[in-house]
Amino acid sequence: MCSQYTLKTEAKRLADIYHADIDEKFEELIDMQVFPYKPGIVFKDGRLSKLNYSLVPSWSKDRRVKFATYNARIEDIETKPTWKGPFVERHCVVPLTTFIEPIYEGELGGNMVAFGKEKILHAAGIWDRWKDATTGEVIESYAILTSPPYPFIAKAGHDRSPIFIKESAIQKWVSLQSKDPKEIKQFLRDHWESLDNFSTTKVRPLKTPVTL
Repeated sequence: MCSQYTLKTEAKRLADIYHADIDEKFEELIDMQVFPYKPGIVFKDGRLSKLNYSLVPSWSKDRRVKFATYNARIEDIETKPTWKGPFVERHCVVPLTTFIEPIYEGELGGNMVAFGKEKILHAAGIWDRWKDATTGEVIESYAILTSPPYPFIAKAGHDRSPIFIKESAIQKWVSLQSKDPKEIKQFLRDHWESLDNFSTTKVRPLKTPVTL
């Protein structure tokens, strides 16, 4: 899973990488730690925008569903009502500089650990648009696609990983027209970014409460 991540970069650099306009006035230096139900930056529809991290399906009666929707498992994504529509219709890319995972065993056991590299990573995501039937308020939200772990993550003691795609595949992913889940999964396999030699940093002990 990926329940927490960070993004620290210059707004101009982000816009240059994604060849994108920016929806709102971001600070020149973006420095954010993103948790479920909080805003994060995503690239979709040619723009960098702030959406809520934890996907609210368009058919939901409530703005906050009762189960976790910040990660979507690629193995069964086409069978889950929450994911199957967005997976074929609404793709996004989530830029991040570290992702933070709980580690239970080994040298890093008992800690939340940040994995990072000397560059921005591009996590494949899906998004949806939900409208409050009473007030008319519209909320756009997203989830990060996850897979079995990269070898370095498994070695560190965690069992899932965000799916990262190559920078050259960003525009193709957000505009992909296929309605066939098998073809979409194959696209991700073909453009999966092979990563190794990540830095690992202990963030805090697992039992330390987090103040949001």
